[in-house]
Amino acid sequence: MIEKLFIEISAICKRYEEIAKLTGENFNIFQILGLQTSEVRLHSAFLAELLNSKGLHGQGDKFLSLFVKQLKGKSITTKIDTKSSEAFVEYYSGKITEDGQHGGKIDILIKDKNSQCVIIENKIYAGDQPQQLKRYNNFSESTALTLLYLNLFGGEPSAISSDGLEVGKDFYIISYQKDILEWLDACMKEATALPIIRETILQYIHLIKWLTNQTRSKTMSNEIKELLKNNPEYFKNIPSIQSAYEELKKEINDNFFKELGEKLKSEEFEVVVEHGYWVQLHAGEDRDGIHFAFRLVKDRNNERCNLKEEQFVIEQSYPTLFKECTVILKDKVSSSFKSDNWSLAWYYPTNRKRLEDLEPEEYLSFSKNEKMLEFINQILVEARKYFSILKENIPKSKATESEKSFP
Repeated sequence: MIEKLFIEISAICKRYEEIAKLTGENFNIFQILGLQTSEVRLHSAFLAELLNSKGLHGQGDKFLSLFVKQLKGKSITTKIDTKSSEAFVEYYSGKITEDGQHGGKIDILIKDKNSQCVIIENKIYAGDQPQQLKRYNNFSESTALTLLYLNLFGGEPSAISSDGLEVGKDFYIISYQKDILEWLDACMKEATALPIIRETILQYIHLIKWLTNQTRSKTMSNEIKELLKNNPEYFKNIPSIQSAYEELKKEINDNFFKELGEKLKSEEFEVVVEHGYWVQLHAGEDRDGIHFAFRLVKDRNNERCNLKEEQFVIEQSYPTLFKECTVILKDKVSSSFKSDNWSLAWYYPTNRKRLEDLEPEEYLSFSKNEKMLEFINQILVEARKYFSILKENIPKSKATESEKSFP
């Protein structure tokens, strides 16, 4: 019975795969680069570029005017002067105040010559921050403000973010699923004679449809659901298939990070800097894929994968040493590294996604240990290069006496 189910589902999938090959819809540059869920690096950056009347697209305020028109269709009015406006990503509005009412980074800010503003709080999968919308509503550089809460399906923000603000009065909700797709469609029509811009927008439209379950794969999914509805004998076998599937994924992922962790215990991925403090290379996985992080640890630490944050030395605990090591990594190794309170620097290996996003054949091949080790060695090529540069440049720290007392 299970074998027959697999045969019928495989036939449906194969048919849709052939359609995808004919249309080329699976080729999406944003997904290829692993940016599909990146709010800052892709979504905020791309939307802000289109909304920027001074953007590299060279179309002035055409796209912004279409956006304003889209808002009017939802009874959202803004006084923004599109011709004199400019769009900013991650706009720094000052340090967050103790009461949480002001400051922070604004995802997308559109501001005209009269300081009339549109602020877009952009959410793909990230959760709301405390008083986030409240802070934006108090943006002091604005003479008139339209505050928008953008997310995939038009859901409401959490009370912790809005903090008493009213939907439809203090801020408005727009969605990728409807509002952004409709606006992008209008932008693409405006760019008909501009093939590079038109096709880039089209690629982004396909990505949004994928994120909001509006692609051809959704149609395929509906067809499979109908198959199960009409065949109860198939349906009853799904739980056992799902259970085996989840167990296999967990087994592969656990083994992968166990093997990777063993590799990272090598002396080539660690260096002692002062008083028992070590810089080590650690690894983990988030929704954007496998990543590596240079971490400062107290005493030698042999656990190198998926550690809890409290197991690292945070920036506030040993700021001089932390800063020295971070500067060296960014100046001497790679200026593209990111850092935070938990990591001196972190990065994603080139062209590597989540394990589950790999081609099924490659992912399943990890059940054979030699294939897994081959993959691990591939993603450690950059790590070896980076860590060798770090070892050549890292000096002994000149920490203050008070810092040296840190346990």
